[in-house]
Amino acid sequence: MDLKRIVVAGAVAGLLVIVGAWLTWGRQPPQIGGDKEAYVVVEAIFTALSSKSEERLAKSEEQMHALRDAGKLPVPVADYLDGMIKDARAGQWKAATKQMFVFMKAQRRPDA
Repeated sequence: MDLKRIVVAGAVAGLLVIVGAWLTWGRQPPQIGGDKEAYVVVEAIFTALSSKSEERLAKSEEQMHALRDAGKLPVPVADYLDGMIKDARAGQWKAATKQMFVFMKAQRRPDA
């Protein structure tokens, strides 16, 4: 009976790993788009995160929301960045900075 439980638990764990990999496979962060001002603001957010500057972060966040509201920054990008900002404010500055680095690296600049 114990061997049966172990086999079932192993199968369930394996299935969860497969489903998790399937759900995240190939997912890329959302793309900023072609607005150059948006890139400047995203870089400012990265600087604020890497320097752990709440003041810079607040200013960059405000600029980011203004671009989103003006239609110059896609809403999914703003939501993604808001998640990193929330993490930083929760004390996870290093994790947010790493996530931002991955986000920036995944961008395909239209002028490149």
